[in-house]
Amino acid sequence: MAKVIEHNGTTIVQREGDEAREHMNNLIMNLTDTDNMEDAHVALVGRPPIMSNLEASTIIQFRIPKSWKDKIAEDAKKEGESTISEYLRSLLMRRHRELQSA
Repeated sequence: MAKVIEHNGTTIVQREGDEAREHMNNLIMNLTDTDNMEDAHVALVGRPPIMSNLEASTIIQFRIPKSWKDKIAEDAKKEGESTISEYLRSLLMRRHRELQSA
């Protein structure tokens, strides 16, 4: 259970164990505007490097109308992604999770 401490006009809430972990996860997800810790982690530290030992990567290519590119780049910027590739990866992962949880 959280312990509330008043110190010099400041309220401090002390949490431990699972309660502290859950609270911190919620703070991180709010900070990164995500709804799960995996996406929050990617938002904070970025995706693993292509050459990492975590998993081999592959290339998927597709064509879009030329007029879409600037719109997608604008959406990526609004979402806080630095590249279109990062934005599209995040959209794909988000949709994948939605389908898996349905």
